[in-house]
Order: sequence, then structure tokens, then C-alpha cells
Amino acid sequence: MREMVKGFAVRIRSLMRVSTLLSMILLSIVVVIDVYDVLSGKIFDKPIAGVPEMTEMSMLFVCFLSIGYIAYRKREIDIDIFNPKLTPGAWWVLDRIRLSLCLFVLGLIVWQSIEQGLHVMEKGEVTANLQLPMFPFYFVITYGASLYCIEMLLQIYLGDEDGPPPEDAEIKAEF
Repeated sequence: MREMVKGFAVRIRSLMRVSTLLSMILLSIVVVIDVYDVLSGKIFDKPIAGVPEMTEMSMLFVCFLSIGYIAYRKREIDIDIFNPKLTPGAWWVLDRIRLSLCLFVLGLIVWQSIEQGLHVMEKGEVTANLQLPMFPFYFVITYGASLYCIEMLLQIYLGDEDGPPPEDAEIKAEF
């Protein structure tokens, strides 16, 4: 069973890497568009219509496409007030409590984003300026939060035995 979960972890983490790569590409495109918008607004006094709204919406993609990979790499914010003073066993218990709480909150986010996405899709809601349908944005939240939930489950089940690769191999092995 453990080997099957490890095989699943390899596949899901590959999906996380692809999602993160897509978010990096999207962020690069948004930066170029924003720079062009600022320059065209300052030089020609004709900014591109809808760029602020597009930037806001694309940040949702950037954040939620990469959130699972951030969890896998253990790059989320961590408060280490008690860690130096804890025994390894107490730290393990505290880490499992943290992971379980994160899993619970993210499970609520997944559930509510599905509910809201279906509601918005049924109502046909669109963005204010660009008139883009709103429901895909909720499903991106669902996708990213689901990957994060899966990573939390993997960390609870596998522990540190299947953790991220060493830091020096990060650039060569990851992308």
C-alpha cells in the first residue's frame, strides 16, 4: 500500500510542477503586459483597457496553480517559536496537528469554491470590465486547494520519508 501511495505521490507532484511552471509563464506574460500598459499610458496616454482587472484575475491563477508545489517543497510560512525546544516526538505530533488543521481549512475552501463556482456558473456572472465568465476562477481555486489537500494527506501518511529533494538538486531536478 505504501509503495502505491509513493507512486501516486510521484505523479501528483509532477502535476504540481507542471502547474507551477504554467503559473510562472503566466506571471511572466502578465509582467510584460503590465509594463506595456504602463509605458503606453505614460508615453501615448492610451493605457490598455481592462489590464488592472486582468492582472487581478491572473494573480489568482498564479497563486493557486503553484500552492500545492509550495506545500511539497515545504516553503509555506512556518513559525518556529517552539520547534527548537521540542523533542522530535513532540515536534512530530505538533506537525501532524498543523497538517490536519490545514487539511480541514483547505477542505472547506475546496467545498465552498465548488459550491460558489456552480452557483456563479448557473447565474452566468461575468467580470465588470472584460465580461469574462467568473466560474473558471472558482474552479482554479478548487484545483489548487485540492492539490494542497492531497499534499497534506501525503505528508501525513508518508511523513518525511518522501520529502522534497535536497536544496542543491532543486534547480537541476525540478524544471
